[in-house]
Parts: sequence; C-alpha cells; structure tokens
Amino acid sequence: MKKWIVFSDLDGTLLDRDYSWHKAALAVQVLREAGIPLVLNSSKTLAEMREIRAELGLDSVCIAENGGVIEGLEGAPTGGGSVRDDLVALAGQLREEEGFQFEGFVDWEVEQLMEMTDLSREQAVNAMKREATEPIVWLDTADRLLVFERLLRKQGVKVVRGGQFRHLMRADRDKGSAMQEVLGWYRKRDDAEWASVALGDSPNDWPMLERADVAVQIPRREGAGEWLEGAHVRRGCLPGAAGWNVAILDFLREVREEIYR
Repeated sequence: MKKWIVFSDLDGTLLDRDYSWHKAALAVQVLREAGIPLVLNSSKTLAEMREIRAELGLDSVCIAENGGVIEGLEGAPTGGGSVRDDLVALAGQLREEEGFQFEGFVDWEVEQLMEMTDLSREQAVNAMKREATEPIVWLDTADRLLVFERLLRKQGVKVVRGGQFRHLMRADRDKGSAMQEVLGWYRKRDDAEWASVALGDSPNDWPMLERADVAVQIPRREGAGEWLEGAHVRRGCLPGAAGWNVAILDFLREVREEIYR
C-alpha cells in the first residue's frame, strides 16, 4: 500500500505574513488523524523551527536552512556552524576584493532584523542561529550579481532566492535533495512505498516541488511570478495558510481510499 508524506515550506506557504498557521489548522489536524507525516522544509533555522514544530505538535524529521541541515536522521548534514562560518568568510572576502554591495545577517544586530522582518526579539535571535546558510540582501546591480554568483560557484557555493532574502549555501544542497534523503530513510525504515506531496511558493522551493510526486505551488500575495510546469504540479487557489489548507484537504479527498482502506 502506498503511504504519503507531506513536505512543506513555511513562510508564504504554511505560514502567513504574521507567521500564523491557524488558517491551516484543520488540514494539519486531518493529516495527523490520517497518520500522514508532515515534514517542514524551510530556509528557517532549527531553533526557529523547533518552536513552530512544537506549536504544530510535530515529532517528525525536520529540514532547515534550505536543505543544509536535517534533524532526526542519523548521518544527515547538521551544519554545526562551520559551514556558515566558511560562507561568511568567502562572501566577505569577495566583498572586500570586488567591492560588491550587499548586507547579510552577520552584519546586523537583532534590532535590525526585527525591523526588516517583523519578527519578535526571540524569533529574530533564533533566526540568527544559522549553521549552514547566510541570508543576504543584494544592494548592487543585476549584472554585478551575476559576477558574484559566478565567483561563488567556483568555490562550490550558490545563491538561492527565497521570499525576502537571497541565501548563500553549499552548491550540493537544496530542499529537493534533502527531501529525497528523508524519503529514502522512511522507505528503508518501513520497507514501504512512500510517495511525496510538496508545497512551496518561492524559487528556493522549486527543487523540492520538481522532485515531488505531487507538487502544489502556493501563489504569492504580491503576484504569482514564475509558475512551474509539469503534470504533477498544481496551482494553489489562495496565498499562505488558507491556500495550504485548501490544497491539503483537496488532496486528501482524492486519496481517501488509499489512506483509509
């Protein structure tokens, strides 16, 4: 029998602008009652996501920092701080040598991040506890960004565009590769056919959505932007938690016989 597992982005997908998931509470509850794991897959840090997972009542695996860190799998990447330190050092060196104009979390105080994101102090402090990525705001030209990205690629680093920030991270990690690792772990543990549903709204979610069996692209409040193509891709009807709720409930109605037989 096929088993399903849901992978979900947070900001702009399961979470609204005020960081609330309550408009998706019904779908979260139905997933729990159906025994379907919900794995959060976000650019947020583990410190941020532990609090959110506690609110949601989740005890499943967790993917943080755009796939750079996985909690709950033995042998999975953990970051440990050294990866982020290397990224910060490399970016700082390029900024000094080439004169690139950008700012990152390493440059800001907690108060600045709070002002930019509307996070509470505790949330902002947790957001700064990064292990494997460094979010930046690009203040230079588009052409200069291409040069910056090219120089980073030579060092095995990439720039991933999220909802509000661009994220520097190892080139061999993304949300899709982390999702595949988690699926592999579930399949090995249970010797079962696990299939994936993934929900996201930003370019850093594309690797996850592209590899999922069923993908839901949640529309962004400021406009749809780029829509993914593919027979497995669905377009959400509403932004944020309300759209997530509808998408999950619609999917569960479709696979009801598989789940409850």
